[in-house]
Amino acid sequence: MRIALIHTRLKRVGGLETRLFSYIDELTARGHEVTVIVSKIEHNEQLPDGVRVIRCSMKRVPKPIRIWYYDRAVQSILQREQFDFVLALIQISGVDALLVPGNHPGYLKAVQRRTKLLDRLVISVEQKCFSSAQTLLACSQMMKDEVVQLFGIAPEKIRVLHPPTDNQRFHSQLKSRKAEFRETYGFAKDKFSFLLVSASHRRKGLPLLIDAFSQLKNEPVEFILAGTPLKMAMPENMRYIGYAKKAEELFASADALILPATYEPFGQIVSEAIMCGTPVLLSHMVGAKAIVSENEGMIVNSFSVDDWVKAIREMTRRQFNIAPDFAVQQRLLLRDHVDAILDVAEKGTN
Repeated sequence: MRIALIHTRLKRVGGLETRLFSYIDELTARGHEVTVIVSKIEHNEQLPDGVRVIRCSMKRVPKPIRIWYYDRAVQSILQREQFDFVLALIQISGVDALLVPGNHPGYLKAVQRRTKLLDRLVISVEQKCFSSAQTLLACSQMMKDEVVQLFGIAPEKIRVLHPPTDNQRFHSQLKSRKAEFRETYGFAKDKFSFLLVSASHRRKGLPLLIDAFSQLKNEPVEFILAGTPLKMAMPENMRYIGYAKKAEELFASADALILPATYEPFGQIVSEAIMCGTPVLLSHMVGAKAIVSENEGMIVNSFSVDDWVKAIREMTRRQFNIAPDFAVQQRLLLRDHVDAILDVAEKGTN
């Protein structure tokens, strides 16, 4: 099958950019002819033999209109090339399948931000892309529900497809080195350690956690934050440890992952932590709650500080039973993810 993958750049940084390379590797290994359409290329990136790259440079295009210009340029390529299947990892109109890792009005609603002119332009592009795609691949049931409600898209047009998680990097065998990792990262030996890996602290719920852990100063719990530098004061039982270069070691170190996010379309750190054998404590606004049962963690259905203090205490007392084949059960492996994409492709070409 002649398959086109569309993104803005070919570089191994960020979640969707890294996933683009995973798609390329998996699809070519299965014998498909892959073409990648991007606007930027990191020239030292190595691709499998036979992969073709088409570049639509946006360098001379003013930033405010790049999104429209790029869409038009890509449409011209698609009309000329006539691929069997086109998958877009970004907002592009008229494709066979479009990933939906989030949506703008849902985000604005969740963070209670007023809609500005630029927001309206972004939403109009989303509406065009969602309406014109043959199939939407939503990262969670939460995202599917929002796209139906906020954009008026028919539910049968949307398929829930959770992001794939690397089981070579994130796996339960890491727990056997928990004591070693805890010493390396300075986790307390006599406390129950909650971990958050974050690049967007307010949206991930850090202010709530500061209030909650302020009430837990005299209890044997600690909070460890990894990610972008912190700009707010934290109580003594909370500690910032810098960027997470090896997140898998942090997940294995922690007694629990904690994520009281006000809005998280999926939250891949949830699947990563569970696959490392670490239970999770999440808000109801995390899309990955769909893969969490009483065996893997707890869900808090409010943003009340008192409710979170109670949940933190309960988390320290609960026993969880994470299955070694959790990723297989939840179809989180890359092979299962690509199987689902190819199923969409085959139904569209028949």
